[in-house]
Amino acid sequence: MAALGANARAAAQVLAVTPTAAKHAAIEAAADALAVARDDIIQANAEDMAAARAAQLNDAMLDRLALDTARVDAMVTGMREVAALDEPVGRSLGDWLRPNG
Repeated sequence: MAALGANARAAAQVLAVTPTAAKHAAIEAAADALAVARDDIIQANAEDMAAARAAQLNDAMLDRLALDTARVDAMVTGMREVAALDEPVGRSLGDWLRPNG
């Protein structure tokens, strides 16, 4: 967990100075890659689902694990929506003055 935290901090420092266009392009590229690999992902997921059923996972867990065309397409759409958002880094969302200064 410590290594994961350290990696996250390092990535945050890089992302803080990465141009917005580059971040958006990276997210769009990831969405494109996901869309292209959709059929392979769904096929691999079918194998995962078979193993999950063999392991007797409950229906709620099976539903969380299951991927189909609609779910993968929703992921792609979500990634594209994130890429279209305004850049939040370096922007103040609000400020206020506390009574004690």
